[in-house]
Amino acid sequence: MIGVESRRDTSHLILNNFSSNISKKISQLEANIATTLFTRTTRSVQLTEHGVKFLKHSKKILDEGKLLGEIFNEDLPDKEVQGVIRISTPETYANARLVKLLAAFSK
Repeated sequence: MIGVESRRDTSHLILNNFSSNISKKISQLEANIATTLFTRTTRSVQLTEHGVKFLKHSKKILDEGKLLGEIFNEDLPDKEVQGVIRISTPETYANARLVKLLAAFSK
């Protein structure tokens, strides 16, 4: 088992107090890929070896996605983004976060 350096229960700081949703999504992910990514105790959460591999590959995928976005943004430097955005999210998250973000975005 591989330890992960982290502060205790900081997910609520990143995702605005929805740690129960995070736990549920992680459990669903673990079920979908049929492996355990984390070992949880009352005092710590640690990545398993599979979790370390999954994290490594996930970071690569995210980096590639970011690079792809940058490539397309270079092709359209002066154009405004247009279109319809559809967002599916729990109502509690929408009320807590999206209202403020969308108001700031529309300015």
